Amino acid sequence: MRYSTRTRYGLRFLSYLGRVYKTHGPARITQLGEVASAEDISLKYLEQIVRKLRPLKIIDSVRGVKGGYRLAAEPCKFRIDEIFDCLEGNISPVPCTESPAVCPRIENCSAYQFWRGLDECIRSYLRSLTLADIMLLPKGIAAAEMPPMRATAEA
Repeated sequence: MRYSTRTRYGLRFLSYLGRVYKTHGPARITQLGEVASAEDISLKYLEQIVRKLRPLKIIDSVRGVKGGYRLAAEPCKFRIDEIFDCLEGNISPVPCTESPAVCPRIENCSAYQFWRGLDECIRSYLRSLTLADIMLLPKGIAAAEMPPMRATAEA
């Protein structure tokens, strides 16, 4: 099972904003170009990810020349399962775990309980994590040890 680049890049984007939040405080605005450069993600793709994230109300935007984005609250307030649902959509390993009515064999399927258990394990794991849990940089480098970021406008 593979998850989309939108979800993978979206988590990197939100982790970056979370590290900015933790390092510089909630008022710091981050421009998408900064994230695109630091995370090696296309600016156009980040714009699509931002549009997808808007309904979740996880980020605030500031318009204008010195505008950009910031987390709407502390990273620990945002559960990973909600982010996955927003960016990925249906994460069930097979359609019948999301909607049993789609499968006419559900009553006689010897594998259904397996798929249901796998689905619950994935969902339980995602529910157990927040953005704060995944904000560590590679190899365990804490946000406090993060290299200095380019200066951008303060809110």
